[in-house]
Amino acid sequence: MTKAKLIAAATLILFATISTVFSADSPGVANRTSRVLDSGHAHAAAENAKTTKGMLSLCLAMDLRYAKLATIFLSSGIGSPEDFTRELSNLESHLSGTPEGELIESVLNKKDLTYLELLAAFDTVERKLTSKLTGEEGWAFRTGLKIMDILLTAAPGMETELLGHLSDLEALVVDGQAYASEEELALLAAVTETKVTNQGQAALDRIVIQSSAFADAYLGVA
Repeated sequence: MTKAKLIAAATLILFATISTVFSADSPGVANRTSRVLDSGHAHAAAENAKTTKGMLSLCLAMDLRYAKLATIFLSSGIGSPEDFTRELSNLESHLSGTPEGELIESVLNKKDLTYLELLAAFDTVERKLTSKLTGEEGWAFRTGLKIMDILLTAAPGMETELLGHLSDLEALVVDGQAYASEEELALLAAVTETKVTNQGQAALDRIVIQSSAFADAYLGVA
């Protein structure tokens, strides 16, 4: 997706949909991780290291996209420095001490840094993590990215892009049988089953709600 299309899509729906999915009175995706791990549900899950790593990977993917969006918004004059700083902090909480975190830090420390350079660094980190993470971590990371793709294209005029992302998600549902519960996979599959071209805005709204339901179920957030 081009930068112009991403800005257009995000402007149309980011605050109308993602702000509903993750409401202002709830912690951000990264901060929600702590709440998840402190909850009774997550305490049991934490005994399975793979499950915990999967939840963290889903959060990482979504926070990476949030940081990119915050950068695009700030560079376009429709975002705030506070949002930008918060999303960078969320991302750094995941990547601290990793080669990917060091890459972003080195870019942020550059003199006369441009927004395009920072966006390129986020893209590089996304590619590296997509290649590096395997098993449930890899599946959860790719699923988190795809959920964000779907949320950002669930808007009028973006149906072609949305249908492509929904097709990709179908493959992730199949791959996820080794890593997610039947309930979680059923919620994920429900996202792909909406008839986008026949139901207009109602279908787009349903996709946003279903995507949120999956994310909350996978992260164990009530």
